[in-house]
Amino acid sequence: MVETPNASPEALDDLLSPLDAALATRGAAVLVAEPGAGKTTRVPLHLADSVSGGRVIVLQPRRLAARMAATFMAGQRGEPVGQTVGYRVRDEQKVSAHTRVELVTDGLFLRRIQADPLLEDVGAVVFDEFHLRRPEAELALAFALQVRRLLRPELRIVVMSATLDDEAVARLLAGPEADPVPVLRARGRQFPVEVRYAPPKKDAPLADTVAQAVREALEAEPGSVLVFLPGEREIREVAARLGETLETPVGPARVAPLFGRLSAEEQNRAVRPAPQGERKVVLATDIAETSLTIEGVRVVVDAGLSREPRFDAATGLSRLVTVAASKAAAEQRAGRAGRTEPGVAIRLWARAEEVQRPDYATPGLQQVDLLPLALELAGWGEAVAELDWLEPPPAHGMAAAQAILAELGALDAEGRITGHGRALLRLPTHPRLAHMLLRARERGLSRLACELAVVVEEPGMAGPGAPLELGERLVQARRAGGRAWKSGLRRLEQALARLDDSAGAAESVLDEGVALGVLAALAWPERIARPRGGQAGRFVMGNGRGALLSERERLAHAEYLVAVDCTDAEREARIRCAVALDLAALEREAPELFHRETRCDWVEDGARLENARIRRIGTLVVERQMVALDDPASTIPRWCERMRREGLALLPWDDAATQLRARIQLLHQAMPEAGFPDMGDAALLAGLEDWLGPYLAGMTRLRDLDRLDLAAILRARLDWEHQQRLEREAPARIAVPSGSAHRVDYTQDPPVLAVKLQELFGLAETPAVAGGRVALVLHLLSPARRPVQVTQDLKSFWENGYPEVRRELKGRYPKHPWPEDPWNAPATRHAKRRG
Repeated sequence: MVETPNASPEALDDLLSPLDAALATRGAAVLVAEPGAGKTTRVPLHLADSVSGGRVIVLQPRRLAARMAATFMAGQRGEPVGQTVGYRVRDEQKVSAHTRVELVTDGLFLRRIQADPLLEDVGAVVFDEFHLRRPEAELALAFALQVRRLLRPELRIVVMSATLDDEAVARLLAGPEADPVPVLRARGRQFPVEVRYAPPKKDAPLADTVAQAVREALEAEPGSVLVFLPGEREIREVAARLGETLETPVGPARVAPLFGRLSAEEQNRAVRPAPQGERKVVLATDIAETSLTIEGVRVVVDAGLSREPRFDAATGLSRLVTVAASKAAAEQRAGRAGRTEPGVAIRLWARAEEVQRPDYATPGLQQVDLLPLALELAGWGEAVAELDWLEPPPAHGMAAAQAILAELGALDAEGRITGHGRALLRLPTHPRLAHMLLRARERGLSRLACELAVVVEEPGMAGPGAPLELGERLVQARRAGGRAWKSGLRRLEQALARLDDSAGAAESVLDEGVALGVLAALAWPERIARPRGGQAGRFVMGNGRGALLSERERLAHAEYLVAVDCTDAEREARIRCAVALDLAALEREAPELFHRETRCDWVEDGARLENARIRRIGTLVVERQMVALDDPASTIPRWCERMRREGLALLPWDDAATQLRARIQLLHQAMPEAGFPDMGDAALLAGLEDWLGPYLAGMTRLRDLDRLDLAAILRARLDWEHQQRLEREAPARIAVPSGSAHRVDYTQDPPVLAVKLQELFGLAETPAVAGGRVALVLHLLSPARRPVQVTQDLKSFWENGYPEVRRELKGRYPKHPWPEDPWNAPATRHAKRRG
C-alpha cells in the first residue's frame, strides 16, 4: 500500500507514478483519497496522457456529477467541454473525435459494453465513488473484469473512492488466483474540517432542528451552507421554515433545493456559486455527497439520515426507508466543507451514537429491483456465478426477475435472451417500459407510450404537486416539461426508430385515456387492481398486495385501475400515480394477458372450496362463474396447498391420532431398519397427496375435516406385519407388576409412563420400548397420584431415592404399604387391608 501524509493536489500527484506502475504490472489499482483531493478530475486527465490504446472512460454515479466534473476538467485545460474532455448522460452528450476523457453514467457504460464487449476504443475504465455500491456500477465492473481477463488484458481498470473497503476491492480486481492489486491511499483533506456534534432536543421535529442549526451556522460562520437531508419531502419542509432568503450579518443567504427529481437547469442553479455579496443554503439529498464541489460552501449541516430502497421481489414493489447514514457517508458529507477552504461539519447527533452507525450503506444489489440487471446479464450471456462480484446479487431476487422477463417474452424456456429481449436492451429505459414501448409500436401508440415512459422516468416533469391521475399528470408534463420533456421524448423515439420498422402499425384510434390504461397494463400487469372490501380507495392488485389511495380521488371508485407508481408499506401499498383501465379494451389490445381455466378456489374467507370457470390476469381474477365439480380429485391439490401453507394443525388431531403418530415416529427413529414411515411434519406435508389425498377428494368445506379419522388413516399406512410389530415394540399400554396396564405418553421425548410407585415393587429394571433401545421416563406417583420422583433408572431409585420418599410419605399415607424392602414386597394398586 502506498500512502501520502495528506491529500493536497501535490500529495495526490505523488500517487500518480505508483498508479502508473501498478497499472503497468497488474493492470488494475484501487485509489483511496479523501474528499477534496481531486481524484475525480486529476486522475482521469493523468491517465489520458499515460495510458495508450484509447479513451479513458470515467463512470459517475449521477448525470449532474458527470456534467460538472467534465466542465471542471475542460476548464482546467482551457478548452470547451467536448474537446479533450467530454461527457455522455441521458438526453445529453458533448464529445468529439478529439475526446480523450469521457465521463458517463453507469447505465450508458452498460449499453456501450453490451454493444462493444471489446471496448476497442477504450484504454482505461475508472469507477469513481465506488463506495456507493451502485448496482449498475457493480455489474459494469463485473463485465469489465471479464473483458480484461478473457479479451483485453491490456485494458486498465481503476476503482476510486474516499471511503471504501479497499482490501476487498483489491482482491476482487486481482481475481481469485492472484494477490490483491495495489491500494494507493492519500490521507487527509485538501483543507481541514472541524467536526462538531449537536444532538437535537428530545422529540423535536427534524425540520425544526435543521432549520435552527442552519440559522445558527449562518450567524456564527462565514461562507455558504450545504445541508444533507434524507429526501425531497424533508427538503421542502426545511425550505418552508427558512423561506427563500435569510438575512445574515454578512448579507443575504438564498435557499436552493437539490435533489434528483429536479430538472438539469434547477440542479445547475443549486450548485452555481452564490452571487457577489450573497451566500447560499443548499438543501440536498445524498446527490451532493460525492463528486460535486459547490463553491463557497464551508459549512455542512448533516441530519445524519439516508433514504434507502427496500425491494420486495414477491410483490415487485419498493419502499423507501429512512435509516441512519453510514460512517462512510458522514465522512463524505463532512468532506464537502473542506473543498475550497477550511470548514466546519455540524452533525445533528451525539458523538456517542457514532459507534452504532454502520460502516457502509447497504449494497444496492441487495435491496433494489433486479429486473434491469437480470436483462443485462441475459444479454451478456453469462450467469451470475460466471462473473466476479464483491457480493453477488441475491438468488431469490434474481429468480423473481428472470421469471418476470420470461413473462415479458425477453427470455426463453431455457433462460436465454430472445430477440424481444435484445430489443429491450437497445431501448434506454427500464425493461418494463421498454416492453411497453415495443408493444405500443405494434398498436400505433408509440408517441403516447414515449410520453408515458418519460413521465414515469422523470416524475418532476409534471412539476411539484403532480396529480395522482396519469392522464392529468401527462397533460401537466406536456405543458410544463419544456426542453427536458422534448429531449426525453426525442431520446426514446430515436431509439425506437433505430429498431426494425417492420413491427410498426397505423395510428391507433383508441381514446387517449383508454390507451393510457392499456399501455400501463402492458408495463405492469401485476399492478392491475380491482376494488376490495366495498370501501372506496381500497384495491387488491394482481400481485396479491392490497393498495390504497385517498377516497377523495376520482379513481377511488374505479372498477379497474393500474397502479403506475406505488410504494410498499407494512399493510397496504400506497398508490401515488394510477390510471383507469378499460378491461374490454385491454382484452382487445392485449389478449395475451388473459388466461382462462377451470379450477377450485377458496371462497368465504377460506371456509369453502368452489369450482369455477375463471378469467384472470396473472393472479387477479376478473371473471368467475361457478360450475359443477366434475372430478372429485380436483379438490385434493387445493387442500394440500393450504395445509402446506397453514400447517398440519388444520387437521383434527385427537389424542388417539396424536399418540399413534408419536408411536410410529419413535420406531422410525429408534429402529430405522424396521421400515416404519416418517411421521415428522416435513415428511407428512411432503406426502400429503399419498396418505391423505384420497380422503380429501370431493371435500369442499373446512368443517368437513372434522369427519376425518386420523388414527385410522395413519394406521392404514402400516401393513399387517408393521401393525403387529408396533403393538410389540411401542405398545399403547405397559403392564406393571401390580397387574395393571398403564398408558404410555409417546408425545414426550423420551416417552413417559406415570404409575404409583407401589405398583412397581419388586421391579428392578426400567421398562423400555423399541426393542429395549428407549427406556421410558417413569413418573412415580404418590397414592394421591402426585409425582414424587422422575427417573429413567428404577434400580437407583429403589437403592437411593426410595428410603427418603418412604420417610416423607409413610406418615402422610398410612393406609398404603411402605415396606423397607421394596425389592421383595408384593406390588399392589390398592391400600392395605384393614385389620
